[in-house]
Amino acid sequence: MAIPIWLLPSEVAVRRPVDGDFSGEYEEQPTTISNVRFDRAEALARRDWVLEEGAQGVLYVDAVNSGGAFEIPAGSLLSIDGGEWATASKVTPYRIEADVHHWEVEVR
Repeated sequence: MAIPIWLLPSEVAVRRPVDGDFSGEYEEQPTTISNVRFDRAEALARRDWVLEEGAQGVLYVDAVNSGGAFEIPAGSLLSIDGGEWATASKVTPYRIEADVHHWEVEVR
């Protein structure tokens, strides 16, 4: 069962790290994933959700209903709904048997 699309109101632009001569290089053109959800750290704290210190919140990417979904590599740059660029600090896939159901991406 997928995350219902009405719970996925946002989109994220992703710039993945690339190997280059210098560290800290990213893809020039971002890849967009539609139908994602971002919950801010303040909202999660009210539900006793524990994030790493400095985290802005959690991005949810559904394997079925998020358009263009892929596992975002940790260290990628993210712009959620056209906002400031942030960093994907931790990526956790959640599986049902062998298949990925969704990814939870901790955003800094």
